[in-house]
Amino acid sequence: MATKSVQPKSRLRTELLREKKIRECRKRISEDQQTIDAIHSQQDRMCVVDIMGISVRHKLFGAGTITGQNATSITVSFDSGSKRFVMPSAFFDGFLETADTALNERLSAYLCMEQQIRDTKEDISAANRAIYTLEAKR
Repeated sequence: MATKSVQPKSRLRTELLREKKIRECRKRISEDQQTIDAIHSQQDRMCVVDIMGISVRHKLFGAGTITGQNATSITVSFDSGSKRFVMPSAFFDGFLETADTALNERLSAYLCMEQQIRDTKEDISAANRAIYTLEAKR
């Protein structure tokens, strides 16, 4: 008569719980990645808003006006000539500032979205660490 190798119920239960936790972590990672993708899509839409003609100030070049824009940069016309800046980091890094309320609100919202992305990426990292730990216990 062949003997069946039977795992104790507690060990089987522990394994099932581990698998459930791993599935939950993977689901969380997938949802977080969808959140990041949605935020990036919102940010992309924010960058195509027409900001031509808005007055800006640069610490070195002084007052200027936005005279050109594309998806990644703007051109600002100063008395000393035109200069190109990366958007939106030119405002975040302190190169440019503006008194335009609507643009400042959009830039503030963009920064909030960047913080959401960082927080969500931290959550993904935590879920990946949890999966690694759970899988290592097998």
